[in-house]
Amino acid sequence: MPPPMDCAASTAEPARSATAQQLTVAELVRLGQRSGFDYRFPQLEAQRGDIGAICVACGQVQEHVLRPGLKLVLSDLQVQHSYQSHSHNAAALSVSALLQGQAEVRLNASGRAADSSVSLRARHCAGMVYDEATALSGHHAAGQRLRSVSVVLEQAQALGADPQLAEWAQQALRPSRPQLQRWALDRHLLQTLQALFAPAMLPAAQALLREGLALQMLAQALQPLAATDQRRDSAASTSEVKRQHAATRLSERDRRLLARVHEQLRAAPGQAYTLHELAQLACMSPSVLRVKFQLAYGCTVFDWLRSCRLEQARQQLEQGSSIAQAALLAGYAHPTNFTAAFRAHFGLAPSAWLRQR
Repeated sequence: MPPPMDCAASTAEPARSATAQQLTVAELVRLGQRSGFDYRFPQLEAQRGDIGAICVACGQVQEHVLRPGLKLVLSDLQVQHSYQSHSHNAAALSVSALLQGQAEVRLNASGRAADSSVSLRARHCAGMVYDEATALSGHHAAGQRLRSVSVVLEQAQALGADPQLAEWAQQALRPSRPQLQRWALDRHLLQTLQALFAPAMLPAAQALLREGLALQMLAQALQPLAATDQRRDSAASTSEVKRQHAATRLSERDRRLLARVHEQLRAAPGQAYTLHELAQLACMSPSVLRVKFQLAYGCTVFDWLRSCRLEQARQQLEQGSSIAQAALLAGYAHPTNFTAAFRAHFGLAPSAWLRQR
């Protein structure tokens, strides 16, 4: 993968023009120090003398910070010398769409999961979850043009305040679950991604397009990654239930610990929660908490949290807050989504509910 595809979230400054730039050995090493990647140049390193000024690739690299913890990188490079990359990053989810060229990617999971490798060709997309304990490496051959679009998610909160969406992303970002997957790019998505390299829109519209495409790529990556995690969680939960005979019955201790979580969410629904944190509060594993909370209260942990947030928002409406203010309090960035959730929960839209007061 070219620099952006190695989780090039930080491999270049935001591009302000379409002028080509040269990436020398020294420049790649410097950028690698910032982005959490080590770069190797096997053929060049065999030469004598200083190789720092040798140009490895020439082209454009544009980085766009879409939100805190979410970045998009556009890369269009002509590779002149083969190079390798090795990560030592904090936990991140990287999604890379290869529009032109080829690359070899390998993930060494350090015994936490099976090692895996994929060969990427044009119209391939790869989803990678890794951390500092995972060896993610790539090989990029000389003599080819590499054009790619990469999205890097470093914080689950970057996807918004919806608790289920944040938990979904948090599951994919768990450092204990390194993963590497590949799939074919949808034809329509491919065409839209290619248009990013020749923008015909006003800058503000182009920014919206970049964010929309980044979220679309993440959705395609999170679906299989989360599904894999759910299968693992299901297997782990089943195994734990068989060992402890505890998932289908609740002891008094279970009820006390579950009540602690239930009350915490009711008392402070505005806080940001993860399933892992709530499981620690309940002195249970996340998978057991899922099962036992639903057994005790008839709903999932995050269904209850959503209910508490909506109730708090209703109280704020009673006190004179606007619908937009109540929506933000309930964790909804868009009032329309809040209105739909409010109607589903209370049977009336917020505006209709206010008129009936």
